[in-house]
Amino acid sequence: MQIFFAAFWTVLSIFIVATAVMRGGITERLSAVVAILSWFATIALLNTSHSWLLHRSGMLIIDLVAVSAFCLIAARSRYIWPLVVTGFELCGVCVDVAAWASPASASSAYFVALQITSSAVLLTIAYGVLSNGFNKPDSQPE
Repeated sequence: MQIFFAAFWTVLSIFIVATAVMRGGITERLSAVVAILSWFATIALLNTSHSWLLHRSGMLIIDLVAVSAFCLIAARSRYIWPLVVTGFELCGVCVDVAAWASPASASSAYFVALQITSSAVLLTIAYGVLSNGFNKPDSQPE
């Protein structure tokens, strides 16, 4: 069941990002690029890092860069949903800080919390693409 859930979210994530990049406006495209780059960075970190310190600090750095990028996107956008994405990503940063504060915490709870926040980010980007319409011209100011 866990493999089905992981495969479902992977396919859904790729679909959301592809839809945002191909049919969204500049806000949707930039948000999708930030989301997919942090996803790839996380996968690379998980496949190369075997130490607790490197893993948790790497996750914190990835999430801080992502929240900074989402914050810039939200500041330049006229839509509300990028601010919501920034808030969800900031929750991910809080999870990383909590993991630093309590090294004895269960790593399964840590990963579940990060999955919840990253899923919320992707679903909010999907909302942005759907609510703002498809095939928006790039010349339209956001």
